[in-house]
Amino acid sequence: TNVCVNLVVLFRRNAQLFCLLRALVLPEPSPPS
Repeated sequence: TNVCVNLVVLFRRNAQLFCLLRALVLPEPSPPS
């Protein structure tokens, strides 16, 4: 079993979820300082 491959698959599946959570936590991207 390839753990790395499994992690990549999980990350891809949860990518939208991470983006959604990030959007909820940070409604607006912080301006570069």
